Order: sequence, then C-alpha cells, then structure tokens
Amino acid sequence: MKKKIVIPYEIYSSEFNGALCLANVFLKNGWTVYLGQKQQLFPYVKYFNKSVWYLKSIVPGEISILKKIKKAGHFIASCDNEMLTPNPLGPLGIQARYSAETVKIADVIFFWGENHLKEFNKVFPKNEEKFFCTGSQILDSWKKMLSVSTIKDKNKLLITTSLSLSNSYKQTDQVGLMKDNFKELLNEKHIKLLNVIYITQKRVKEKYVELLKEINQNLNDSFEIILRPHPAENINFWIELCRDFKKKINIDNKSSLSEQIKVSNYVIHFASTLSNQIRIADSISIYYPSLKESVLKTCFNINVSKISYNINDPKVLVKKLNNHEFEKHEKQKILSEVAEGFYSKEDLYSSNKIFNIIKERFDKPKDNFDPFSFSAIFGYLDYNLRNYIGNILGNYFSFIPYFQKRFGLQKNRMGKQNYKWRDITSKELNNLFINLKLNQNIKIKKHASGFFKIDLNEK
Repeated sequence: MKKKIVIPYEIYSSEFNGALCLANVFLKNGWTVYLGQKQQLFPYVKYFNKSVWYLKSIVPGEISILKKIKKAGHFIASCDNEMLTPNPLGPLGIQARYSAETVKIADVIFFWGENHLKEFNKVFPKNEEKFFCTGSQILDSWKKMLSVSTIKDKNKLLITTSLSLSNSYKQTDQVGLMKDNFKELLNEKHIKLLNVIYITQKRVKEKYVELLKEINQNLNDSFEIILRPHPAENINFWIELCRDFKKKINIDNKSSLSEQIKVSNYVIHFASTLSNQIRIADSISIYYPSLKESVLKTCFNINVSKISYNINDPKVLVKKLNNHEFEKHEKQKILSEVAEGFYSKEDLYSSNKIFNIIKERFDKPKDNFDPFSFSAIFGYLDYNLRNYIGNILGNYFSFIPYFQKRFGLQKNRMGKQNYKWRDITSKELNNLFINLKLNQNIKIKKHASGFFKIDLNEK
C-alpha cells in the first residue's frame, strides 16, 4: 500500500508553488499526494487511512482540528509559512503561532533555520527531539523561480501593500480583536507595540494613496502597473481610489505572487519580508515609505532596509522610475547576509530534507480509507451543514455583549475564507508542474469539494 501525504494550504498566491515543490519530492519517491485548500481537506480527516498531514502552521486557534487529525491516527508535520524572519512581537509572536498543546501534539516541526528555532526555543525549550532546521518548501519555490529563465520587462512595476490592520478585509478593529484573543499573554509593552504598528499602518496607507496619485499624474505611460493588496486587506478601498485615474492600474491579489515578482523589474513594498523574495528573483526592491530606523527595528524588520532602496518621497520615487535610476543589488546578499539563519544553507532543497525526516519517522499504514467514497462525500455534506449553522449562530451571538469576546474573532474569520484562495482545474495544476520544471509524468484526480489526488503515472 502506498504511503500518503496530505498538504493543506491556506493562501494560494503565496503558498501553492511551495506546496507543489514539496509534493513533487514525495511523488518521486512513490507516495500519493493529496493537495488542496485546508477547508476542502479538513472535513475528510477520518476518511483517509493513516497519512502524513503537512500543515502550514500549528496555531493555538486550530487545536481542535489538530486533535481530530491525531485522533484519526495521522502523523502531523509542520513548518510555519510565516516565520521567515523574527516576529517583532518577540515571544508573543511565537505564542500566536504555537502553543504548548499544539507543539506536543505535532510529531515533527520544521524550521526555516537556526534563527527561527532560536526564537522558538525562548518560549518552548523542550521536545527538541522533534525539531529540525530544514528550511521551507516556500524557499524551494523561490529557487525554482530562479531556475526558470524570464525576460523582465524594464517598465513593469509591481506595488504591494501589507496593511491588514489599517485596511482590514472586514473593516473590523483588528487590534481590538487581538487584544481580546491574547488578553492573558499581553502586557503593557505588547499593547503599546500593537498600537504603534496600527498607527504606523494608518500613516503608510496615506503615503500609498499619495504615491498612487503621483503615479497617476507623472509616471511615464510606458509603465505597466500592478497593484497587489494583501489578501487580508479590503481590496475595494484600492479599487475605488483608482477608479477615475487616467492611468490604468491593474489591481490583482489572486495571481501567483511569485510569478508577478518574477516578471516585474521594480517591486514596491512596505517593510515586508517580501523583500527577500524580490532580491532572490533579481528584481529591484523599493522600500516605501521608509521609516525611522528605531520604528523599523522595533515594530517590523530592520533587514528590509539593507536590501532595498529606501524612499519616503513619492515624487522622488516616480522621478527615479521615469529615469530608470535604480540599479540592481547583488542578489546573493540576501542569502549570505540578511537571511542568515533563516534558510537552508546547503544546496539540497528543503523539501528533500523534509521528506527524508518524515520517511524515517512515519510508519506504513495498514488500512485503506477512500476520501472519494460515497460515505466520505456524505460526511462532507454533513460537515458543511453543521458549519453553516454554526456560522449563523456565531453572527447572531457576536452582537450580544456577553458573547462578543467569544464570538467576535470567529465572526471576523468567517468572511476571511474565499479571498485567500481560488479554484483551479486539473489542467491548470498540470501546467504549474510543467512551469516549475517538476515531474510531468503524473495523473491528477480532482475531488468534488475541490482538492486533488496526485500520483505518478505508472503506464
């Protein structure tokens, strides 16, 4: 019986290519791969025979699903997709991504590098036998991106925003929700820091409005412009802003972020670890608006200023773009200086090291359950009905003061599902394997709920 790995992802644009790189290694070694958005896969936990579940995170808020996965006899592995660089919230940032209970329930936990593990060990110093510094499959997808030759358009400009606090998807008080959710963990310093981040993002939002207006008025018409808001942002704010512009600005947060970066000569971002990927892709990284070093170091990531052009004046930025005054940095600096300790230093792809560790620790399954069976489909319908009723109740109770603390965050999360992913066809999935130069001798079967079963084609 073939071993199986289940790879749920959350955000298509930033995670999917990495998931494919990981899947490719397991396929080459004779495993069956199930790949899909996590809400598509989680209802089928009990319909898989003993499998490896490779999770993008083991956050405290998902302990219930982790318990279900473990109860069903599965093997839990995880590498947090959002831990490339140190969290500005320090130990609190780690506690937002892990808990003692989720760490205990996981079988193996992988880390981007020594710095990631070092930050983690400050909060969770035990269970070292299940910790491994391997790098991430996401970094593998960035390496793959470099291996595919692309002619960059010198006039293609990508503008990214990451303002989920000041421009949230549901226009809710994100800081207030975080304070309620992590009340027991927050001290005065943490609350002050959250407020500083929120105020800073409000100012940055205003600066981006200034920049877009300046671009509309004075950027050369030869430029192709893509504006990419973060998936957790209210995209309608940007649509309304640009609606009457004379210059066309394409607003797109659904396409592959890696592909957008790869073909863009210039990428504008705000204090984002995205700068790492920009440099690896050999694009020009422009950090706007640049903050005071003290604020940047305290609240965000000081490293972004080291590998990016730092500009605070929108007029200066547009003028430099028009004159093509930016020069490319040495892209390897990101690997040797800035990201030291946060990537797999060996030439071996992280996915290969992850596979080798899982192979040693995972036992061969004995049973054979099928998520494509009629009983599994019926179970999925039952799950969705229960979830639908729960959402209605959550919306109702969230307006009652007594229940606001309990249901407020849930209400906010309800609307934050569909914007994170998009449905793809089997043909699109096959083409992605081809584009990334992965195994092309595969057979793909799509489940009714949207996830995929992938095997090597043995014909």
